[in-house]
Amino acid sequence: NGRQPNGRQPGAAEVTIDASPGAAAAIDGARTATLRLIFDDASDTAEMAVGRVREALEAEAARVRARRLRDRGIDAALIEPLRVEEHPTATPAARAGHLLGRTLPILVVFMILMGSFNPALDLTAGEKERGTLETLLCAPVARRDLVVGKFLAVATVALLVALCNLVSLGLVLAWIGQEPALASRLPLAIPWTRLAAALPVVVVATAFFSAVMMAVACTARSYKDAQHLMGPAYLAVAVPALVAREAGGTLTWATALVPGMSVGLLLEGLLAGTAGVGVALLACAATLGWAALALAFATRLYGGESMLFSTDGARCADRPARAAATPGEALATLAMVVALLVYVGRALQSAAFVPGMIATEWLLVLGPCLALAWTARLDRRALGIVRAAPPAFAGALLCGVSAWVLAAALVQVVQERVMPTPPEMIEAMRALVFPDPPRPLPVDLFVLAVGPALCEEVLFRGLVLRATLPMLGPTLAVLANALLFGAFHLSSYHFFGPALMGLLLATIAVRTRSVLPGMLLHVAHNAVTLAVGRALGPSVALTGAVPPWPLALAAALATAAGVWLAGRHDREVG
Repeated sequence: NGRQPNGRQPGAAEVTIDASPGAAAAIDGARTATLRLIFDDASDTAEMAVGRVREALEAEAARVRARRLRDRGIDAALIEPLRVEEHPTATPAARAGHLLGRTLPILVVFMILMGSFNPALDLTAGEKERGTLETLLCAPVARRDLVVGKFLAVATVALLVALCNLVSLGLVLAWIGQEPALASRLPLAIPWTRLAAALPVVVVATAFFSAVMMAVACTARSYKDAQHLMGPAYLAVAVPALVAREAGGTLTWATALVPGMSVGLLLEGLLAGTAGVGVALLACAATLGWAALALAFATRLYGGESMLFSTDGARCADRPARAAATPGEALATLAMVVALLVYVGRALQSAAFVPGMIATEWLLVLGPCLALAWTARLDRRALGIVRAAPPAFAGALLCGVSAWVLAAALVQVVQERVMPTPPEMIEAMRALVFPDPPRPLPVDLFVLAVGPALCEEVLFRGLVLRATLPMLGPTLAVLANALLFGAFHLSSYHFFGPALMGLLLATIAVRTRSVLPGMLLHVAHNAVTLAVGRALGPSVALTGAVPPWPLALAAALATAAGVWLAGRHDREVG
């Protein structure tokens, strides 16, 4: 019918101005005229046209207003007490460095991760699945040399992928600088010297992320299992860089030691021209150190029989119930829970806090664990639900009523000095713990103490810890569990305290070989913290006061005694 898909006739105006009756007379008579802008808001060109028309009409309105004031002998300054003029001082190079520093580090991280993903899987789990790993291990070559060779291959591919993407991005930016229309709207001068200074950091980042991908892929039982592991690995190494960017962090002597976060902040600082030499060298050295640890872990796996014989067997329906999930299954479930919390849990809690918290913990946290146990034929031992001796519960209870003092002291002394909690986050905590009107204490105890303790212990100290213990050993499994538990709270300001509690809870779970004492510890810790906070009131509980050192020392001794008591009878019962 000659019409365009959006309903406009071909060649029709993008914007139509519809003036109210008598608009011209109203303007001449010092009254207000109404103009309607009719346009297709589903068209990008129409949106741009509306902007131009609006600017023209605002300029015309200003001229009419000035003429009315002049006709009445009124100075225009009378209705314009302030005139704001913006004078940006940044040079085009500094502006470009800031823009690249805010966007390029995250792009580099994901470029390297994408470039190292497939080679790492193919050279480890893929080789195991093809049956060529046995022949390779029979060669008269040290296992360390094999791992280093594979690592160099993965890092080379990842670096080439990252460099190709960066070159294409540079060509696009250079083209923008040569286009007069685009350059006038985006006056930038590409800081090529800063980009050149950032290239060594890209190499360091490639070494770190490639080593992590290698170490994670070495733990997989099969290629499919490795794909399950890579999703959580992506989150573990990329989230620190994302958190640092969103929180507006800077590279300091403390953040230079954080894996993943340090390279992102260093790239941002180099591109913006704010990074110091000393802290930059520390960040590079620390990142290479983390890469060396990842390679050492991969070498350790190559030296054991599990690398040869950890392949998938019969189908799940044909196997008896298993006592532990695979690391891939456990970490994939954890990643699913995190996604549910971000996209569903927050919406539920915002709509109605108490029902939302109950649904979050019991459905979104515990539900995926039970679903995995049912579909993968896991028995109760895979979730850590095993009877423990009475001393284990006594020690856990002692830790639960004392560890909160120690955690509060360490958080205030360490975290609040390095990364103080923002005031808006403190206000959010105030609204959560001290609502108006206040909630009954039994409701808060169930919602904030019992539910999180039971459900999170099944996920972390049950499913995840049981799955990673055979692969990592007790020490590394406990440390990894603590870090995951800290990151689970999805805030860099709420990382240190939960990580400390995760370290204690994982230690108790390993020593008692059961998740039940940890549940009691977790419930007691949450309940005591909530009760003490209510007793002290928001003015004291949320101001970050450090507990007196005699109380902190007594709490440390009581916590150590509880850990010792819980582990006295570490024989698994039942």
